[in-house]
Amino acid sequence: MDIKTSILRMIRQSSGYVSGQSLCEALGVSRTAVWKYVNQLKEEGYEFDAVSNKGYRIVKYPDIITREEIESMLPEGLAVTNVVYYHETDSTNTRAKQAAEDGEKSGTLFITECQTGGRGRRGRTWESPAGSGIWMSLLLRPEIKPFDASMLTIVAAMGMKDAIEEIIGAGDGAGDEEGAGNTA
Repeated sequence: MDIKTSILRMIRQSSGYVSGQSLCEALGVSRTAVWKYVNQLKEEGYEFDAVSNKGYRIVKYPDIITREEIESMLPEGLAVTNVVYYHETDSTNTRAKQAAEDGEKSGTLFITECQTGGRGRRGRTWESPAGSGIWMSLLLRPEIKPFDASMLTIVAAMGMKDAIEEIIGAGDGAGDEEGAGNTA
């Protein structure tokens, strides 16, 4: 994890201000280096409240996706160990396949805001225009039999559904098999 990502993560995880000194000590860099990275983040659209003898806190996040932004929000211990971000690419799946052939490690997440050559199941084209979503592929090298590999897509889809419902507070029965038809 690079220094900008670490600064974002530390400030994001704090309930208040994070002192420049604590950032220096945790990251093993000078106060000047911390100031330089904070200024780079400001140029990217982050707004900070910086108070003498208190430190920094983020008051506004930009509406952008960057590798640092994604990595700063990932909890420790996830399958994702590396993030490769493209503003635009032909296909995250194509990028992941090429990286796998080139020896990229398991856990690398390829993510973009726009795909120009996305593909769905059975070779169908997948339209992914900018501003319409976030598109990603995760390179995994699981120790399973090739015959069982097709189950990974189903398991991943179920996990994503559960995560989205948890975040947005869904799962109240509407649309669930269990809740289908409930009128209460």
